[in-house]
This record gives sequence, C-alpha cells and structure tokens, in this order.
Amino acid sequence: VLPRRNKVTLQLQLWRRVSYPFSRHFSGKRKKSKLADMPEELLAMVQGNSSRTKERADSVTESILRERLLHHNKMEEIDTNMLTKTFVSSLSSAGLGSKKRLPQAYQLAQHKQIWRERAAPITVTGAGGRSLHLASCHKDWPIFEHLLPEIAFVGHSNSGKSTLVNAMIGVLPRNGPAQVSERAGWTDQLCFYQLGKKPPLLTLVDCPGYGHAVATADMKKEWRKMTDLYLNQRIVLSRCYVLVDCMRGLCSDDSALLRRLNKAQIPWKIILTKCDLLDAADVARSLTVVYGEVLQLTEEVSGGAECAGVSSGESDVEESSDSSSSDDNDDDNDDEDSSSSDDNDDEVLMPIIQHLSDITDRILPVSSSTGANIPLLWNDLCACAEETSVNPSRENMKHVLREHVLAQQQRREALLKKEKKANNTRKRGRGKRTRKSSSNGGRKSADGDIINKT
Repeated sequence: VLPRRNKVTLQLQLWRRVSYPFSRHFSGKRKKSKLADMPEELLAMVQGNSSRTKERADSVTESILRERLLHHNKMEEIDTNMLTKTFVSSLSSAGLGSKKRLPQAYQLAQHKQIWRERAAPITVTGAGGRSLHLASCHKDWPIFEHLLPEIAFVGHSNSGKSTLVNAMIGVLPRNGPAQVSERAGWTDQLCFYQLGKKPPLLTLVDCPGYGHAVATADMKKEWRKMTDLYLNQRIVLSRCYVLVDCMRGLCSDDSALLRRLNKAQIPWKIILTKCDLLDAADVARSLTVVYGEVLQLTEEVSGGAECAGVSSGESDVEESSDSSSSDDNDDDNDDEDSSSSDDNDDEVLMPIIQHLSDITDRILPVSSSTGANIPLLWNDLCACAEETSVNPSRENMKHVLREHVLAQQQRREALLKKEKKANNTRKRGRGKRTRKSSSNGGRKSADGDIINKT
C-alpha cells in the first residue's frame, strides 16, 4: 500500500504518458492548415457558402478549389438568355436549388408502420427501406445465391456516393447501412447492397472514390485498380453511374473514366449531386456546362472513329503537316501554346436546354438530403434492371425473382477460376514433395534419376 502522495505522483505520471501523444492539441503550437496558404479567390469558394464551411481541411486541396473556381467561371460566362424560364421552373418544381426537404421524402408509409426490433421502417421513397448488406470486399468478387443486375456508383471522393445509396434504399443519409463521413476516402472497399424485398430487384455497388483522399498513395492506387477490375471483369454489371459534384463539375479524372467506359462499351450515366447547395438558376448553369462537356466528349469518341474510316489521303497529308508545324511551334513557344490549350479546353459549346426531361437520358440532377429527383432515379434504376434481366414466362412479373441475363456465365467463370486455383495448389504441393524426397538421402544415377537408399 503506497502513501497518498505517491499515489498522486503515479497518477500524474500515467496521465502524462497517456496524454503526451495528444499534447499538441492542448498546446498553443498547432499544425497550420493547408487552407491558410491559399489565395482569397479559392477560399471564397469554400467560405463564401454557408454549407461549405463545415468541410474538413484534410479533405480539401488546392487543386479541388481551383477546379471549383474554373467551373464557377464557366457558369458565370453563360448568359441569362440561354436559360429558359421553363427549364429553371422545372428544376425548382422538382425541389432542386433549395435546402428544404420535400414533404413526402423519407416518410413512413401510413398503411404499414412497422416498429419492431431490428426491422427497418417501410418508407415511401426508393426501395422502401428494404435492403440487405451482402458483402464488402477488395478482390475475388463474390458470387451470390441470386445474381441480380448490378449497378455501380462511381465518382470522385466526397461526391456523395454513400449518401445516394442510402437515399435509394429510402432512408435518411445518416441512418442507412452505408457509412457516411465527411472525410475523403472513407469507403475503401466495394460494398454490395441488395435492394427491394419480395422479390429483390437489383444490387447496388458502392465503389471507393478516386482522386484526393486521406490515405497513402499505395492505397489510392489499389482502390483505382479495384474499381477498374470490377468494371471490366464483372459480367453482371448493367450500368455505371458516374457521380459529379455540381460545385466542381467534370474533372480530368471523370473525363478519363468516361473514355475508359466508352472503350470498354459499358453503359454509363451522369448524376449531378449536391444540388441543394446552389440556387435553381445556378443549378441550371451547372447543368448546361456539364451537359456541354459531355456532348463534346461523346463527339470526340464518335468523331474519331468516323474520321479513321472515312478520311482521305489529302486530309491525312494536311493533318500531318499541321501536326508537324504545331510541333515546331511547341519547341519555340511553350508558354504561348500552353495558354492557348487552356483556352481551347475552356471553350465548350453550351447547348440551350428547354426542359429537364430533355437531358435525363445523359444527366440527372439529384439532391439526396432533400429527396429531390430520388423517385425519378429509382425508376431509372428499376428500368435498367428490368432491361438486363431474364423475362419469365409467367403473367405476374411483380413477385418473380429476375436474375441477370449473364448470371449463368458468371457462375461458370467463377467455377473455372476455383478449379484453376485448386490445380495450382496441387501442383505446388507436388513440387514440394519431390523436393523433400530428393533432399532425404537420395542419390542420383548416371542418367540423373533419383535412387533411394532403400
């Protein structure tokens, strides 16, 4: 038994040992945030809007702020004459451009209000609160009992993928099975969620985001390889939805992903998220900018293929001469060419949109926090799942489980991979046995064969 004074000193020593790693939080010398060194124009994009002040300092970089500023400048270049009143009114009637939650969003159904233990409440929006977390993995994609049509949510980090998954389930963003965080790079695996009940309709896949994240460079490379392998190898994938922040627009990573999807012939669609952070007019401007960039990207892909097959010899000579002259100019004036290339990148054909329904085949603006356009997106997901699923011969289609058309082929490929792995392990085991037998006192004959001592 120690005296009282010795007990106090021991407690102080223990407290110092525990609190020593966190002493920098209590002392006045704190680490200076990266946002403090940035110019005022970029900080205005974060601190100017009240909804952006809650952003984490480690999840925002200077490149992200510059992309926001560039997208904001493109939005300001659009004239008010290009924005029709019907287009802006259709956005405001859908609930976009306001922070008020829609009255019927995420509400309980009146005829079935179930409040049992471990039972999700049945809601009106999305899948009605019916979901099942099947698996979370980073390789060896699982083969489930029912291979439903899978739909992937891909996008930049902090673009709102997990919140949109919860909204599709029909639950508030913070109350769903998908974990939501303000930290960039929170989801580090592929998460599979089965939506619907009696019967389940589809499987949503929440992919890790690309770009800046609070993680190491090796982890970011692994996440990108993971998503690329899934998108290229998964046969049951019906469509890939690319999520784009309305304040940031299309980034270079987004455009690169769209080119890869076009090359792999994977159907895709863009979802413009966080539309509650802007006014209806600003949402319309952001939509026109992103829609123009998407049109330009699709024209580049289709036009390049057409020119390759139709171009004549004279045009090829002219193109070669132009490329040689441009190369000579690059050697002479690097700064001028870089500035001109930046100007050409900014010049995008801005289309005049009459109504929101004119662009829903390419882009769909959504706000998961307010529930705006969530039913429209849910109907789009169900239609995509129905197109790529097996059509049964029964009359009642509602209560029939419909798998993907290529579900049997996916199972066969999984069985072949398992057989290959088993054969490789057997071969390795045989090799080890032969090495052991040769090392256990065996002598070689003149022909090189191993002869045991027995």
